[in-house]
Amino acid sequence: MFPSPLAHDKHMSTSTAPMPGSSNTTQERPGFNPVMAGAFLAVLAIFIWLFWSFLNRQFRWALQEQADWGHTLVIPFIAGWFVYLNRQKIFAEPFRTAWTGLLLIIAGMGIYSISGLGPMMLRHHNIMGFGVGVTLFGLVLFFCGWRAMRWLWFPTLYLIVFGQTVSDVFLEVITYRLQDIAAVGSYYGLSLIGFDVERSGNTLQIFHQGEMIPVNIAEACSGMRMLVAFLALGVAMAYAGFSYRTQYPFLTLRVFFRRMFARVVGRRQSIGASTRRRAMLVIWVMIQRSLLVLLAIPTAVFVNILRVMTLGVLSTRDTDFAAGDFHTMVGLLWLIPAFFVYLGIMWVLNSIITDEEDGEVAVVEERCEIRFGSRTRLAFVVSVIVLVVGGAAFQLAAQALGVHLEKEPVAPRYSLDSIPYTVGSWSASRLSEQRMDESGVEELGTELYLTRRYDNVDDSTLPSLQLHIAYYTGHIDTIPHVPDRCLVAGGLTQEQPEPLNCLLEINEEEWFLDEENMLDGEPYRMATVKRPQGKAEQARLPVGDFKLRTTEFGDPTNPNLSVFAGYFFIANGRVTPDPWGVKLLAFKPEDKKAYFCKVQILAVTNEPLSLEEFIEVATSFLEPMIPEIARVLPDWVEVSAESEKDSA
Repeated sequence: MFPSPLAHDKHMSTSTAPMPGSSNTTQERPGFNPVMAGAFLAVLAIFIWLFWSFLNRQFRWALQEQADWGHTLVIPFIAGWFVYLNRQKIFAEPFRTAWTGLLLIIAGMGIYSISGLGPMMLRHHNIMGFGVGVTLFGLVLFFCGWRAMRWLWFPTLYLIVFGQTVSDVFLEVITYRLQDIAAVGSYYGLSLIGFDVERSGNTLQIFHQGEMIPVNIAEACSGMRMLVAFLALGVAMAYAGFSYRTQYPFLTLRVFFRRMFARVVGRRQSIGASTRRRAMLVIWVMIQRSLLVLLAIPTAVFVNILRVMTLGVLSTRDTDFAAGDFHTMVGLLWLIPAFFVYLGIMWVLNSIITDEEDGEVAVVEERCEIRFGSRTRLAFVVSVIVLVVGGAAFQLAAQALGVHLEKEPVAPRYSLDSIPYTVGSWSASRLSEQRMDESGVEELGTELYLTRRYDNVDDSTLPSLQLHIAYYTGHIDTIPHVPDRCLVAGGLTQEQPEPLNCLLEINEEEWFLDEENMLDGEPYRMATVKRPQGKAEQARLPVGDFKLRTTEFGDPTNPNLSVFAGYFFIANGRVTPDPWGVKLLAFKPEDKKAYFCKVQILAVTNEPLSLEEFIEVATSFLEPMIPEIARVLPDWVEVSAESEKDSA
């Protein structure tokens, strides 16, 4: 008998001789090739230059929001580990150029360009990230070929999906739902271990030794950061922890199901015991992987409930334990038992079915050599040309359209605290100001804010008004916090289906037009603001109608309580009541800098109060207050002039 060529090949080099007449012959160049290494470093440098706007923004966000997105900095190393696990299979044969990858490169650059330069509704961090991911996938396919992509597609896709932050726009609904689950779960958990607890929305009230201790379940306690990290961990563990134990799992399934189908339609096709066993093992590994990833969700939610319970118990000793750095440390400590819980789940899944006959193919560890086909140099030249031309065209188009992908931050002209305590007939005291703890500031999303209560000194029957101003700049896809959600999370109920945009009938007789400066074809309005010691200062007001987005709330524990909240936004010299319209104003493509400011009014009274009465009271308060607010905000005419001067 003659030995099998395949058996003989197991003991020989994995290199294959080129077929006669092949157009993609291979070059056997063992060892380190400095030319090819330099070539791929050049491609990497061009890739970073082309997508610098996205990559720089992504890296800065990961550093600034390490508690939420710091794991994205580790994802590239995990993806590289996946490649290392399959190195023998990936490098068994030389890479062969797949020219279909060039189409993905062009498509990815097109998606990125449309998102960056196209309509405002498409200008989104994750849409740009999708374009970067498609380009990266195309580059890997282009240089490595279809055979290697059998093992490279998963690491590449893992890097694309989990290597970028997810915008608040996409996470908002999930985060709020997780807040509710954490509040309900920790309420029952604390009650079960003997604490006297009441829940109002997402706020727990623990009664301990005659004292009421509030515990607010903020967005930082929603468990969103733990869920995203656990999904990334679950996918990694499922991929590396459960092997198919056969060299060609999908081919095994194909043969098995084809024979099963043949038997169903009446053909005589036998299914061997070995094929059936291997197919069942492949199916079971798929189930194991899917279950491990899906179980990451309840595991993260359950551990987060235990974390909130821990903060609640610690707050009975010292309320500072539930805020600040200690709050963050408790969250990090709970990740350790959470990891072992997840390992236990993996062990259980791995122990349900065991294969007595190990069907995994033994792989002899050999030295890995990266080899390329003869067309790799041509592919390198083509890829460089495509990337450079595409990047240059993108930059030229951005300059021609006046688009600024990076929005520079704009500081307020004056501190928000410089807004006077007495404005018109409304007065406040320093004691009426409220400051948030670190978790509250993290939920708000900015450290530049002012919360102050004003009373009408001329008419004591009017309800007190709480003024809340929050200033945002230099943020990525920030979702402003509005009372539509925050007050409901605090235990109130919304008494109307949707907020109403109510026009404020402001007396503008003392205002005058700035005929020399216009925005969007409309002249600015100016107002004179009186300062101490008889001085006066002119403030340029935002363009647009002042509308208050108003909502009525109710308190289930106090039916006689009247609660009204209204707000509007000032963004880049314009005004809007729509929280979703802020992005359209603050992130206009032609603006080099960007900011927006939320102005919120809250009235809480035990006296009956109608919507019309609230709007009348809010108008009397905002009429003298709007010029004071405009004075501390950036003067958009000056900001625009400075931007044009810098660009010249």
